[in-house]
Amino acid sequence: MNYKALYRKYRPENFEEVVGQKEIVCTLQNSIKEGKIGHAYLFNGPRGTGKTSLAKIFAKAVNCLNNKNGSPCNKCEVCLSISKEEVTDIIEIDAASNNGVDEIRELKSKINLVPTVCNYKVYIIDEVHMLSTGAFNALLKTLEEPPKNIIFILATTEIHKVPLTVISRCQNFNFKKISEKEISKQLKLISTKEKIKIEDEALEALAINANGGLRDAIGFLEQVSSISESIITENNVESLFALTNVKEISTLIRNVFENKTSEIFKQIKEINQEGKDFEKITQEIAIFLKDMLFYKKAPKYFLEYSKYDISLYFQLDELDEELINESINIFLEAMNNYKTSSTPKLIFEIAILRLVNIFEDSERKTIVVEISKEKQNKETIVEKNEKLVETDKDLPKVKIEDNKKILINNAISKADKTKLKEIKKSFEQMSTFLVNKDFKNIAALLCDGYVSCVGENDIIYVYKYNGLVEKADNVIEDIEKLVKNILKTKYRVINVSEENWKIIRSFYLDKLKNNERIKILEEKEEIIKPKKEVKELAKAISMFGDEIIEIK
Repeated sequence: MNYKALYRKYRPENFEEVVGQKEIVCTLQNSIKEGKIGHAYLFNGPRGTGKTSLAKIFAKAVNCLNNKNGSPCNKCEVCLSISKEEVTDIIEIDAASNNGVDEIRELKSKINLVPTVCNYKVYIIDEVHMLSTGAFNALLKTLEEPPKNIIFILATTEIHKVPLTVISRCQNFNFKKISEKEISKQLKLISTKEKIKIEDEALEALAINANGGLRDAIGFLEQVSSISESIITENNVESLFALTNVKEISTLIRNVFENKTSEIFKQIKEINQEGKDFEKITQEIAIFLKDMLFYKKAPKYFLEYSKYDISLYFQLDELDEELINESINIFLEAMNNYKTSSTPKLIFEIAILRLVNIFEDSERKTIVVEISKEKQNKETIVEKNEKLVETDKDLPKVKIEDNKKILINNAISKADKTKLKEIKKSFEQMSTFLVNKDFKNIAALLCDGYVSCVGENDIIYVYKYNGLVEKADNVIEDIEKLVKNILKTKYRVINVSEENWKIIRSFYLDKLKNNERIKILEEKEEIIKPKKEVKELAKAISMFGDEIIEIK
């Protein structure tokens, strides 16, 4: 059987081919170039990150007959023999199956024999943490005073199990997880060479699933290569490996926040039927909630790195930090419970129900605040309603402030289709402001909405969610500043949700069909309390109650 697994076929043969370990490669290469070769090295890091591959390249480099700039030539007799594993001077030992004192004593008995072909005899001990205490003790003296022309390279995925006395006698190199971007790039290269037709999104899904290990990623690519005769899609990858994508997690979180219990359990049932990993999903939700805290602390820097839709963070922005911390603890507890349970679905369902409950409690607090505000402003509201009663029939019935309804009415009454096309065209450059330090967060927010109507000096901007509308209203001055920067003209921006805009648009279309004139109404200034003040009031009410006491 001549077939060779892809991870073996594309194992790096020189330093330049090693992916994601630039600093380690540079250090080892320079040490060979300058003749500063140590007697013992400890390679520590996650599986599939290049520890054994780099150990073999290093063994070739120190023994290469035509070494240039610290790299093996891969053409000389020694390099070719090492690549074919035909040289007795390069000894690879699996510590998992050779972990006893007797094996190490046997190694020590042969260690004084001079190399037969190479300049250095190199011992590569993989999974060194598996050695017994006695074996480590037997190895210790040799590591401290090794014979001439002997190099030890120890590799481990669990450095905490390696005795400190061993670590202190080695040059320690910490291998990091390889980035998803670097893994995707390498997979793209391999798939091109192997003529595997696969979407870039599918390669990204494989890279994410590999969790920083290139060897695993190449193995996944090989596995998925036979799934379809046509192009391999992201859905193919997700189905084969039972992966949960960002969209599914986002939908689940939104359903929890919006208290859509039937939708939640429908989704959990689908997850279970597809054989997806509840523990991994729990971890993803915990990570999202942790990210939510980061977003609240430093939104400017965080949004650039988030893999989730920015609108999801805007929608959940009203959650306070205490509530988010409580939610995180629920999922951390669930992750701990998975270790001792044979019913992961049950643990996940309980965690989700607890999350729904604490979100419901949060909503109740908000309702109490609204009731309190209504009591305090009752007279003002009555007076305001009396003044607006004559214009009420001219406005659509949607749950937004009356003054905003009037602004929308006046913008629509002077709607200009030519201006709308021009402004939509100008807004295509919005993405360029995502890298502008002054406007990147505002630009990110605007990228989640769209211009739907342009009046004389007004722009009606539509967002999918009410949470985004609230967010936009809170930074309206900054939005109008960016709009002026793009259009070179000052416009007032009126934010509205997609749900409300459908009702408003339908209302005015009916008017136009019936040949009714859209009246220009008197605009009134209103002071809207910021969300922070509402939250503080909620805390006060929860502590002291909502009864209003007049002090004379």
